[in-house]
Amino acid sequence: MDASKVEKLKQHMVYMIRALVKEKSRHKQAKAKLAHKIGTLEEVDGTRGAKAMKSSIQVELYIAANPSMLPDNRCGVLSALETVYTNYILIYQLYTAQKASL
Repeated sequence: MDASKVEKLKQHMVYMIRALVKEKSRHKQAKAKLAHKIGTLEEVDGTRGAKAMKSSIQVELYIAANPSMLPDNRCGVLSALETVYTNYILIYQLYTAQKASL
């Protein structure tokens, strides 16, 4: 192979790599547009009623929107229990802080 053919092959290879990188970025952007638009869970401040209902609905939506993070029912249940347990700890801390201030 002479030097001119080698240079042409190098240039073509650089062109193909650039096209591959560009296509990967387009694919990533398209995949991001199709992703679920759901945020992370908010913390509960210890109140009942509508705020507690909102928190439980957020847990359900989070589990439904992220099936790859929770591959089976066991993981989903454990995640929900962990969220509820964390919320109960926050409620207990608020309750004891209010009781101590009295």
